[in-house]
Amino acid sequence: MAKKAFKVVRLTNGIKVGTKLPKQYYGNIGFKAEDMLLENGYTMSSGSEPDIAALGLEVKTRNEAATSAQTIATMTLNRIIATPYENSPICAKIQQQYRIKYDNDISEVTSAEVYDFSDPIIQGKIKLGYETARSEISAGNKSKYICGTAGIGYFEKKSNSDNSYGFRISDSCMKNLENQSQTTKKFAHIFDCDQKSSIIGVALPVSVGSKKSRKRAEISAEINSTLFS
Repeated sequence: MAKKAFKVVRLTNGIKVGTKLPKQYYGNIGFKAEDMLLENGYTMSSGSEPDIAALGLEVKTRNEAATSAQTIATMTLNRIIATPYENSPICAKIQQQYRIKYDNDISEVTSAEVYDFSDPIIQGKIKLGYETARSEISAGNKSKYICGTAGIGYFEKKSNSDNSYGFRISDSCMKNLENQSQTTKKFAHIFDCDQKSSIIGVALPVSVGSKKSRKRAEISAEINSTLFS
């Protein structure tokens, strides 16, 4: 199950816009980003937990010109069958993400922002995509692409393995999720976080009946009706 993590609005020692990068070659940009964050004082993890586990934050890099689907995490067939969404690395890695975008023509970071995908509407759509695809796999489907009957995301067989599948989200859908995250974020109680020092600006939870919580719910519902129709 995804650990309950505090909300992070940005990394105070994150990667700066304008940072120079090498030319993209397979996964080298992702490794470079992790190395830079490590140098900046963030402890990097690997495996099923988010990359910056202490903050519940997954790190993703993306070429601004890319249009391919984006992989959230990889699992074996047996593990997919045995693992409900809430206990999966998919769930753990798409709660909060630090998304670093770059222009490969000029080898430069163009944005580096935290996106909060923990909103119940977003999580419900991803869970539905995962669980309906998991049902297909449980029924014996071992196709290259395994899509569920509803929701967001699908499983794609890794090219070097018959037993390993990546859970992927299309580029257009990921951009929609980013838009919803950035819109709802301004109405959530979030704070800056520097892993090496203290946490800044901790806020009390909003009561269920407050004007801000109602406004956030209204906006989330409105976006949901347009983005996922």
